[in-house]
Amino acid sequence: MFTEWILPNSWQLIVNALANFLHRRLAWRLHLIMIGILFAKGRKTVTSWFRAAGIIRKYKAFYYFIGAMGRKTEAIATVLFEIMINCIYQKQNRVLAALDDTATKRYGPKVQGAGIHRNPITTPDGARFIYGHIWVVLSALVRHKHWGVIGLPLLAKMYIWAKDVSREQRTRFQTKLQQAAELVKWASKCCKRLGKSLWIVTDGGYTKADFLKPSIKAGATIVTRLRRDAALHSLVKNKLKRAAE
Repeated sequence: MFTEWILPNSWQLIVNALANFLHRRLAWRLHLIMIGILFAKGRKTVTSWFRAAGIIRKYKAFYYFIGAMGRKTEAIATVLFEIMINCIYQKQNRVLAALDDTATKRYGPKVQGAGIHRNPITTPDGARFIYGHIWVVLSALVRHKHWGVIGLPLLAKMYIWAKDVSREQRTRFQTKLQQAAELVKWASKCCKRLGKSLWIVTDGGYTKADFLKPSIKAGATIVTRLRRDAALHSLVKNKLKRAAE
C-alpha cells in the first residue's frame, strides 16, 4: 500500500521531465521515491524513503529501480541542471558553481567503495581518519534571501583508492583531479547549450594541471587560490624584462 500524497504542479513537472529517461513501465515509481526523499525522517537512507512513501510490500522492486536510476545518473542530472538554470539563472549570463571533495561516514566492513580516508572535519575525538566514502561534488551556488549563499549539489563521483579498485567492481581508477575535470566538462556542455558561461570555485587542492588544463579547454573559468608551494618565477621575469625595455 502506497501513500496518496500529491506533489505540487511545479514538482510534478520536474518529476515528469526526469522520468522521460526511465523505462515507461517503471517510471511511475519515481513519483513515490521523490515523496519519500522529501518526507523521510532520521538517517537519509533508501529504507527511510520507503517508509515515508508507504512502500512496504513490494520494496524489492523499488531497490532494483533505484539501481537502474543510478546507471542513468548523468542524464537525469543534466535535465535537473538545465531546469535549475532556467529557473535560477534565467537573468544571468554566468553560472557559478563550487567543486570540492567531501567525506561521508559508513559502517560495516564490507561496504562497496568504502575505505579509510583523511577526515576533513575536526571532530571532538580528534580522529584524523574516517571509514566511508569520498565524493567529488559539483554544486551550483545560489544566494537565498534568508539563508545567504547555499550550494545545490548537481552531480558527484565516488573516489576509490587505486588499491581498492578490483576487477569485480568494473571500475577504472581515476584521481580526484580527473573526476573533477569530467564534472566541469559535463557542466560546461550544459551551460553552452543554454548560452551561459560557467565559473568554478575551488580550493588550492585543485590548482594542478590535471584539473586546470582540461577545465579551461572546456571553456570554464576557474576561480581558486595558489598552492602554498607555488612560485611565480615567470611573472617576475616578465616584469623585469618589461622594465629593462
